[in-house]
Amino acid sequence: MEENLNEVRRPVYRNLRIIWLLILIGLVLSFWGDKFSAVGVVLAIVRLVQVGALADVSDALARAYRVMCIGLALTIGCLLLGLLALGSILSVIFSLAALAGAVVLLVSEYYFYSGLDGLIALRGYAYPQGRIKWCFWISLIGMVIAGIANGRGRYGFQKHVTSW
Repeated sequence: MEENLNEVRRPVYRNLRIIWLLILIGLVLSFWGDKFSAVGVVLAIVRLVQVGALADVSDALARAYRVMCIGLALTIGCLLLGLLALGSILSVIFSLAALAGAVVLLVSEYYFYSGLDGLIALRGYAYPQGRIKWCFWISLIGMVIAGIANGRGRYGFQKHVTSW
């Protein structure tokens, strides 16, 4: 019984600092576009390792780790298979499966922040319940705004004259 309590009381700050640093690096590299997509994959794998280190702290963080493993395997695997099948209908199917993997990664992010939020009551942190989940919702809102802003610059609201 006591060994389980040691896992619950284990500090999570070191792992969380690395995760927040990876988020910051990913944000900075996103300004340069698709040039650093391989670095993004490496950052995702390092983040997976850090969430895996937190998996023994709570059941919710363990669930986040399992779902993140599935999402990364689905996304990266289908993208690589889509590149191999480039030019055929299989590449479209693999692209859609990679998109489904990205949705699974979003679900794992929700589980991760819910797991951190669950540690508030367990460890007696001085945060209001539900505050840590706002990190997920704010990042999701930011992704939507960034997608809209990126779409405006590329496709819309610019006057183009098309000649047939």
